[in-house]
Amino acid sequence: MIRHINNYYELSRVTIQARINPSVLFNYKLVDNDCKFYRNALVAGGSQLLKAWSILNERQKKKNGSPENLQLIYEERYNSPNRMKYAREEVMTYGWWNSANALLPDVSYEGIEKNFNKLLKNINCDCDEP
Repeated sequence: MIRHINNYYELSRVTIQARINPSVLFNYKLVDNDCKFYRNALVAGGSQLLKAWSILNERQKKKNGSPENLQLIYEERYNSPNRMKYAREEVMTYGWWNSANALLPDVSYEGIEKNFNKLLKNINCDCDEP
C-alpha cells in the first residue's frame, strides 16, 4: 500500500508539473508504450498532439456507450479556436494519466484487518470508564 501511495504521489506531482512543462514527463519512469506515445505527443505539441488526440478519441469511442455523441464533442472542440488547449487537456487526462495510472501497483486488502489487529495485540490502555 505504501508503494502504491508513493507511486500515486509521484505520478500526480509529475502530471501537475507537466501542465506547465510537459517535458517533465520524461522524469517519470513507470511507463509503457501508451504512456510514451502520449508523453511524446504532449512534449512535441502541434500536429503530433492533434494526431494523438484523434487516436485517443477513436479508442474512447470503442468503449463509450454513445460514440456518436463523443465524436460530436470531439469535432466541436477540434474546430474551436482553442483546439490545442482541448487537445492538451484530453491527451493529458485521458491519454497520459489513465495509461500511467493503470500501471500503478495493485493494493491488496487481503489480511489487512488481521495484521492490523496483531499490531494492537500487546497494547494496554489505561482509560477512565464512563
